Parts: sequence; C-alpha cells; structure tokens
Amino acid sequence: MLTQILAKAICLYYLVMGIAVLVNRKRFITLCLEIMNSPALMLFSGVVALILGLVLISLHNVWVVGLPVLVTLVGWLAFAKGATLLIAPNALYDFTRKLYTQQNVSYIGYLLLALAALFGYISFS
Repeated sequence: MLTQILAKAICLYYLVMGIAVLVNRKRFITLCLEIMNSPALMLFSGVVALILGLVLISLHNVWVVGLPVLVTLVGWLAFAKGATLLIAPNALYDFTRKLYTQQNVSYIGYLLLALAALFGYISFS
C-alpha cells in the first residue's frame, strides 16, 4: 500500500516537472544556472534533496523486483544528489552545467514524462 502511494506521488511529481521543463525550457535553463551560481541555493537544494531522500529510504527501503525497487531507487538517488550537493557541490556543478542546453533540457523533460508514464502505469493500474 505504501509503495502504491509513494509511486503515485512520484508519478505526479515527474509529470508536473516534465511538463514544466518542456513548456519553459529557456526559463528552466536560466533558473538552474542561477541556482548553481548561488552557494546558498545549492546548500538549500542539497538539504531538501537529502531530507526527501532520507524520508523515502527510511519509509521505503524495499529491494523487491518491480515497483518497490523503483520507489526505493528514487529515494536513494535523491539522497545521493543531496549528499553530493552538500559534500562536493563543485563536482556536481561541473557535471550538470554541460547538460543545460536547449536540446538536452528537452531530453530531460521527455525523460521525466517517460518516468511519469512508467510510475503512473504501474501504480494507477
């Protein structure tokens, strides 16, 4: 039951983010670069991602093939992102700065929509 609830929330998050990225590509690039150029926003983003990851893996650390492992992986990836933003922000900055082009941001938006479809199909059906 918890897996279904978390998967539905993840689905809706990816859906909204995917649409937002695709509709506002230029704005998304500007905002992301602005965040990366602000140590305070990088710290805040790291803390938020770390907390969300910790909550997800504390509530749902289930390594069973299928939807449970997908939800668990989302939690661990959020934790890893948050930890990296706090411990080695420059490494993440160098990596992600190269990603923020019009074409790559479109790919990111489509990837988010694909993940939303996957989580939605499995959790809502």
